[in-house]
Amino acid sequence: MPRKINSELKARALRMVQEHEQDYPSQTATVQAVAKQLGLGRETVRRWVVQAEVDEGGHLASRSPGGELAEAYGMLVPASPFCWRCPWGWVTA
Repeated sequence: MPRKINSELKARALRMVQEHEQDYPSQTATVQAVAKQLGLGRETVRRWVVQAEVDEGGHLASRSPGGELAEAYGMLVPASPFCWRCPWGWVTA
């Protein structure tokens, strides 16, 4: 059964990841070190970090070089009503 983690510990973990990110070669290494220090699961802290980035509006596509992913996503969403997946491939209307 997963244990309930209070919001202060979650906020502390997120703050520590943000403060120590420059001390490690990657965000993954930072998350792993913070999780170990606080006695939390690495995946738990990683998910908190990803969710915090999403909440701030700065996740993956918006941080990509030149915003190519964000641009491609912006083109796909309006076109999605005209495309669907069938067993033999993509069909467009």
